[in-house]
Amino acid sequence: MKRVFGNLSDVIHVYAQRSQSNGESGNVFFNGDKIYSYGHHYLLGEFINDTTIIINDKGYSSSTGSHIGMLRNATRQYRQLFMTDIDINLVSHRIKDNADKLKNARKPEKYVTEIINSFETLEAHLKEFKKVNTIKSDEFKSIKKVYSALKKDEGKYLEQAKERGIKEREKAKKAHEEKLIKFFSYEVDRLYGNDIKEDYLRVSLDGMFIETTQSVKIDIEDARNLYKMIKAGVDIAGERIGSYRVSSLNGHLVIGCHRINVKNMHEVGQLIIK
Repeated sequence: MKRVFGNLSDVIHVYAQRSQSNGESGNVFFNGDKIYSYGHHYLLGEFINDTTIIINDKGYSSSTGSHIGMLRNATRQYRQLFMTDIDINLVSHRIKDNADKLKNARKPEKYVTEIINSFETLEAHLKEFKKVNTIKSDEFKSIKKVYSALKKDEGKYLEQAKERGIKEREKAKKAHEEKLIKFFSYEVDRLYGNDIKEDYLRVSLDGMFIETTQSVKIDIEDARNLYKMIKAGVDIAGERIGSYRVSSLNGHLVIGCHRINVKNMHEVGQLIIK
């Protein structure tokens, strides 16, 4: 079983597949349910059960931020909990910071919705995992007062946030389309963004691999064999391709965390099939 991987994306995706107990690449390594960045001092993520992972997204260096983004994408088929959403100290700091900015804000809905969403996410987590002492703490009571004062006018702020959200989504869609063009022209190897809903494929420049927008490489022979099965109408659910297992082909080709655009799958498939 392979333990050392050629790039960070591969080791993070293998960890997410939970198909082996350990592996490493560069500054990232995993043992069992835990994956680390730059050493045991920074726990990047941990599966707390078969369907839930806690992601430590409080890292600030650009490299650790990149690791967080990769792990977030690679585990999106699971329930994800983020440290910045469930740690009382981090949430409290964010709520108080937004409350200060709200005083002179030109767009108050931005800060109000952040406060409301932050508090409700934290509270739901504390109740689900029965963290009674935290709920009773002075810190929690302090931010609950801030939340309660704004909650009564939530409707007004939500309407303002909705209008702003439409503009932001349109801007993000355009940016994503521009990045996708760069991916197909080999100017970039990976697409970033927490709001990306599907993945795309291309043939590597050397013709040896199929590459995904999550920077995962699959041997072209493995991809060719899988596509032949698809063309033949074979039920591919459960089939393995490289280190990954196919979940379904229904609207998207779902392999691990990848939700591959079917039109793009067929376009690439026609290029490689013999």
